[in-house]
Amino acid sequence: MAVTDWIGMNGPFGAFSAKVYTGETITAGDFVKTVGTEITETGTIMDKLLVSPADASGDEALIVGVALKGGTAGDIIPIATQGIFRMIANAAITAGYMLSQTANAASMKVTHAVAGDRQIGIALTTCNAQNDYVLVKLQLGPTGAEA
Repeated sequence: MAVTDWIGMNGPFGAFSAKVYTGETITAGDFVKTVGTEITETGTIMDKLLVSPADASGDEALIVGVALKGGTAGDIIPIATQGIFRMIANAAITAGYMLSQTANAASMKVTHAVAGDRQIGIALTTCNAQNDYVLVKLQLGPTGAEA
């Protein structure tokens, strides 16, 4: 089961389509990263714009969005870059705080952002404990190195 659900957002909705990288499976709601491929004059952009789950240690700095649909290698899926999502908290969260993906990226949970974290959004609601749901406005910020 995905740990994020797209709720929607009034106004413009930011998304792009990308191909699931070889050997990967993405579930709707997963944080995703692009797989480093150069765009060249040959081939199509879709053949070069590849994504995989951001589920390994260190991947939190590479997040480019949230998968709106699941897929396996070669499938074209939509990736949200903004919107409102229901996500699972790694700990209690206070509305209004900036959030990041947990350091254990495989958990696909969010927590309060601290200095140096890649900010992924702002909490719209409060939750009291780990594994509670929180509404998050996806708002990708720079990585800690870029902030």
